[in-house]
Amino acid sequence: MAHSITIWTGPSAYTSNPITVTAALGGNTGTGRVIDLTIAPVAVAEAVRAFDGPGGQRGGVYVKALRDSIDDACGGCTHKVNGSCYVQHNVRSAGQPAKHLAMATPTVNGREGWQAILRMGKLSGFNFVRGAVAGSSGAIPADVWAWIADDVRAAGLKFLGYFEDWRSSGEHLKGLHMASVQSRASARKARALGWGVFASLPVQAFAGGYTLPEDATLCPKSAEAKNVHGLPVTCTACGLCDGGERTVFVVQHGPGDAARKRSRKFKGSPIYNHAGDLVGTI
Repeated sequence: MAHSITIWTGPSAYTSNPITVTAALGGNTGTGRVIDLTIAPVAVAEAVRAFDGPGGQRGGVYVKALRDSIDDACGGCTHKVNGSCYVQHNVRSAGQPAKHLAMATPTVNGREGWQAILRMGKLSGFNFVRGAVAGSSGAIPADVWAWIADDVRAAGLKFLGYFEDWRSSGEHLKGLHMASVQSRASARKARALGWGVFASLPVQAFAGGYTLPEDATLCPKSAEAKNVHGLPVTCTACGLCDGGERTVFVVQHGPGDAARKRSRKFKGSPIYNHAGDLVGTI
């Protein structure tokens, strides 16, 4: 089987414009080994596949092609609107979904191909499906998502995923994806609605010190947590972002955030859990 396959192409649940969904045995040093889903406008996939330059430049082709059609894949995502997405606006990070699109089989393999790559992943020691490397799972119509999710469960795998449009849609993703939020108030609201929560707060919120809510955990993989525990943690080793009803906090890590964290104003700011234990530092 190819490294990356196309499992579905059809109208976006957000705009009705055509999108494509690819699946690949992938991952990176941060996530660990995962089966990657990539959700992109068909026009973006075509642009990436047509590019015959160096592979390292695919990310730039992807980002440029996405500018006029990002709504098709991302809906109303806050990170799309404010430019804080670490993939869709970042040429370097976009190299991964661009590679998956470029290497995907041009033929739509459908559910049979999806089941085959899940079997291959399970036999190879993969335990999670990442929804998604790029794009929102909410762009996939609910009836299509139903068989994608059913087959993941049947294979004995779990999802790692985040969903931005939880306020107005995505009930079928609840329990499989974490609601992505950017404030404590939104975290409380999403939990009240039955979502697991991944709260990505701007570094400014942590200036001088920050105490997490009573039911919250600092992302163990985050650089801030690693500053305290010193251990190399991956998303797959952690597994907290599988859609379960819990709250995970992280310091925002989009474009420009690394430089902000290094500034004198924020660097060294402590992060405590509700009991007062030091769990991270900027």
